[in-house]
Amino acid sequence: MLGVWLRHCGAGPKTKPSSVQAAERIDRRMRTFFGTLKKKNSAGRWQTRFFEIRGPYWVYFKNAESNTMLCAMDLRTASAPTLLEPGEGETARCQFSIHWDRYRVFRAATEDETVRWVNAILQAQTNAANAAAIHNAPEAAMALTGPPTPSLRHLSRAGKAEAATTAAAAASAASPTADSARAIEQGSKKRCACCTIM
Repeated sequence: MLGVWLRHCGAGPKTKPSSVQAAERIDRRMRTFFGTLKKKNSAGRWQTRFFEIRGPYWVYFKNAESNTMLCAMDLRTASAPTLLEPGEGETARCQFSIHWDRYRVFRAATEDETVRWVNAILQAQTNAANAAAIHNAPEAAMALTGPPTPSLRHLSRAGKAEAATTAAAAASAASPTADSARAIEQGSKKRCACCTIM
C-alpha cells in the first residue's frame, strides 16, 4: 500500500526520457569525445559533470565513474553551440551555450578545451545530418558513393570472365606500368603515365 502511495506522490520509479533510452543503446566505447565540463544549473550555480558525445547524443553523468546517465541531448534538434564572451573578471572565452530543450551554458577549463568541445559538437551535428540525409534519400547517397557493386554470383561464366577482364583493365589503368616503374627506379625524367611522379 505504501508503494502505491509513494508512486502516486511522484516518489516511485521514473520513466527515463526517450533520448536517454536511445543514447543508452549506443555502446559507451563508441563515444567520439568525452571529458569534464561545468554546466550552469537553473539556479545559476556551476556543477561539474562528465560529458560524452555518443552518435547524435551529447550525454552527461555525475562523474566519469558513474553509469547513470543524467541527461541525453539530441544534437539533431539542438542549436549549434555558440562561444560566449568572457564572464566578469575573466579574460579567456571558456563558456559556450547550446539550446536544446532550453538555453544551457557550459564551461571548460581553458579556451582551447572550449573550442575542442564546440568543434566536436558541430562535427557530431554534421555527422547526424549527413546520416539522416543518406537514410532519407538513398539516391543522394548513391550520387556520393556511386552505384552498388553488382554481385558476380548471378552472372554466367562468360559474364564473370568479362567482369573479371574489365576489373583487371581498370586495376592496371590505375597502377603504373612496368616500363614507367622501371623509368622511375632508374631516375629517368620520364613522367609516369598515371601520376605526376618524375
